[in-house]
Amino acid sequence: MTRNTEHKKGQNKMITAYKIFWAIATPTKGIATKKDGTKFSKQGWARVNYKTNQKAVSCFLRHASDLKKLKESCKVEGLEKAYDILIITDKQFGLMQQYNYNEVATAKQKSGIFSIGK
Repeated sequence: MTRNTEHKKGQNKMITAYKIFWAIATPTKGIATKKDGTKFSKQGWARVNYKTNQKAVSCFLRHASDLKKLKESCKVEGLEKAYDILIITDKQFGLMQQYNYNEVATAKQKSGIFSIGK
């Protein structure tokens, strides 16, 4: 899977699905608050609500082609809850079902999960 993008000199540059990254922020306990949702959305994150085994779950998603910029966007100030951040590739995101990132994330990615907020 590749995407065409315009290069600075007008040439097409191919970006593979392995060089586009997604950050998934999930609350460590419970469901995300509306205030936290507003703070995430102001920084370009999208909120996703879904159910697993009759349990309501919410998470926030953000993607970028630059891993450094994506990690910088994870610095959300003044959150009411703690959130775990996992970074996966676009290819893994496409393979994921029901936002179950555990089935697509590698052991190295899982060990790289970091927390933000309280």
